[in-house]
Amino acid sequence: MKEFLNRYFASTHSMRALQYPTYRWFILGQFVVLIGLWMTDTARSWLAYELTSDPFKLGLLAFLANAPILALGLFIGVFVDRYNRQKIVSISQFLMGCFGIILFVLSFVNGADGLPLIRYWHLMILAFVTGCVAVFDMPSRQSILVQMVNRPDLANAVAMNSMIFNLTRIIGPSLAGIVLATAGITLFGKTMSGVSVCFLMNALCFFAVSAQTSLFKLAPQEKVATGNGAFNHLREGLHYCVRAPHIGVVTLYAGLVAFLGLPYLIIMPVFARDVFGGNAATLGHLMACVGVGALIGGVRLTMVRSIETVMRTINRASVGFVCSTLTFAYCYLLNSYIGAHYMYVAYVSIAFAGMMMSMLMISCQTTVQTLVSERFRGRINAIYMFCAVGFMPVGGLLIGFLARVFGPSAAIAIHGLCLVIVALYYRHYRPRLMKRATQTPEYRQAMSLEEKLSDSVVGVSRL
Repeated sequence: MKEFLNRYFASTHSMRALQYPTYRWFILGQFVVLIGLWMTDTARSWLAYELTSDPFKLGLLAFLANAPILALGLFIGVFVDRYNRQKIVSISQFLMGCFGIILFVLSFVNGADGLPLIRYWHLMILAFVTGCVAVFDMPSRQSILVQMVNRPDLANAVAMNSMIFNLTRIIGPSLAGIVLATAGITLFGKTMSGVSVCFLMNALCFFAVSAQTSLFKLAPQEKVATGNGAFNHLREGLHYCVRAPHIGVVTLYAGLVAFLGLPYLIIMPVFARDVFGGNAATLGHLMACVGVGALIGGVRLTMVRSIETVMRTINRASVGFVCSTLTFAYCYLLNSYIGAHYMYVAYVSIAFAGMMMSMLMISCQTTVQTLVSERFRGRINAIYMFCAVGFMPVGGLLIGFLARVFGPSAAIAIHGLCLVIVALYYRHYRPRLMKRATQTPEYRQAMSLEEKLSDSVVGVSRL
């Protein structure tokens, strides 16, 4: 059976990374843990907004969850390049499971007033400590892919990773919406709230995947010398970004997208409850629509062979994202004309926004992962994470403040118009970046794969 699966996936184009057994198990584990993670993210956002009714505090919570990336993100790449990535991933996921258990206990146990012990400041502290662990986990998980698949299949592995990420974005929030809106499960004679169920499921998923990761048999990890010091290695990574603008500019662009585009997800509870007059189930439906669109975008990019097409997608997806989020932000104005049916416009537009954002971020990540030199992979992944993840909470603080002052719709509009300006600058410089990329050995290796795939397609068509 194993050999059959290996041959079958090797013969496909869009799923060729699944020919590697270790990667198949890795994807399965990611599927499990990300469902729990999305459930917790949805439950935590809803709980925070129920406790505070303040959009800015939603942004503050997101900022604390990602603040460690801003503080340590640039240096983590040196750590990832020097030490065993497999152990880093396994230990960090175990610790995040422990934090999930703490959240579960606080939301499950009642205090003297008969209400759950959990308060907003609990969420703040646990978001921060979880972020401190996640800052080690994320670049390690990205860097470990090259130890599971051959470099020619790495771009496909990255795209499939993103596809799984977005598939769980459909399932996780949808399940969370159902759980939050219905009665919980009885445990020790006490009925758990939907929030508690989400936290518990997340913790159990992390424990399972931590154990699975520790059992993987991976290719040897190429390590950098340890005598030059962390600052020197970091300086080398930053210097590499300057020398290779097709890496540096795309990484910076991903950070600006995270700052201006992704924070729309942070204020989704505000739209669900205050703009659309819904509840936790409404939030789950909106987040699921984002995931549906993102999945479609991920599937579409698994079929793309040319790195040139991937780099062009970055600009096109940016404009499409802004148009769809503006439609979502102001669709409530249609209430006077079509009544409650305007929610269908909201669901469709937010799904399209998810598709465009998925294609945008996957394109940025695929460009970097495909064209980066193996020697700098860990450091560049950390720099990429610093930009693509670390900039989002800062944008979350800004969009939360704008939503508090001007309203959530105006906040999205301001962010969207700024993103259009950034996209125009990228479009102007893209031909230069593409020219520089074609001069790298990594680009030539990727092109050799395309030629082999084209020959395979021609050979099959002749049969």
